[in-house]
Amino acid sequence: IVVVKNQSIKERLAEAALGQTFISQAPVVLVFVSIPYLSYRRYGGRGAKLYSIQDATIACTYAMLAAEDTGLSSTWVGAFNEDEVKIIVDAEPDHIPIALLPIGYKAREPYHTPRKSIEKMVREL
Repeated sequence: IVVVKNQSIKERLAEAALGQTFISQAPVVLVFVSIPYLSYRRYGGRGAKLYSIQDATIACTYAMLAAEDTGLSSTWVGAFNEDEVKIIVDAEPDHIPIALLPIGYKAREPYHTPRKSIEKMVREL
């Protein structure tokens, strides 16, 4: 996890995230990266291709929950130029950015986006 508080770096991340300027407005942005070789050493190819990504996504989700628990807001950002983010956060060549998580106080109440019904997402056997 890379913790970004530097304003110019946050602005670069916002640009790399397809111009999502709200990223640069957050006091802190966490960048979650996967490290495939660590999972590969223990679990082989499935570890490198899947478990390393799951590790980063689980960490991001728990960070979101922890932020919410303290009264802060966050939003998961997955739309970004991976190569640019790697350069911006000076990631190791074999580290893969998975998610950006801007954290701060919400500027407004978020609107609810439509969701699929539970019946369309779950099937019982």
